[in-house]
Amino acid sequence: MLRYCLQLFPDASMTFRPLIITLAVIGIVYGAIVAIGQTDVMRLIAYTSISHFGFIILGIFVMTSQGQSGATLYMVNHGISTAALFLIAGFLVSRRGSRAIADFGGVQKVRADPGWHVPGCRPSPPCRCRVWRRSSASSWCSSAPSPATPAFAVFAASALVLSAIYILWAYQTDDDGAGQERQREAE
Repeated sequence: MLRYCLQLFPDASMTFRPLIITLAVIGIVYGAIVAIGQTDVMRLIAYTSISHFGFIILGIFVMTSQGQSGATLYMVNHGISTAALFLIAGFLVSRRGSRAIADFGGVQKVRADPGWHVPGCRPSPPCRCRVWRRSSASSWCSSAPSPATPAFAVFAASALVLSAIYILWAYQTDDDGAGQERQREAE
């Protein structure tokens, strides 16, 4: 997008900018809401990626150097950390034999690496590049003189709260074993 879409079609990029920004914000919120309801670890990671790609598109179509450099860094971070997340989830799925998040309850009790719990060491989707998310949204808000700008900024920022919800739910179910305890109580 940075190399071809904006440079080959600058007029069309500016013309469709409000539509693309609207779709990016919808993708951010939709990906986060759908990720909250996932019970499959691989689908959880995939739907968080949809939300994060919305932030990338938002940063690109801010049409500022700050937004585009933030989107570029976010793409690199997303590629590395999502690959690592799928790798770790693949290891857990192959060991457990199930992709259901509730089946991983209590991984914290058997995991050997205590450094995993150091803040910032755990490669979780909402923790990636929060600074660039904020800078692309704030750069967009300051550069787009549109009456709908504050509303879009609020919707995009709401995904940060939604991402906290789904990652805390996944952590509680996966690491603490709360999911298995709830299943035992239900039976």
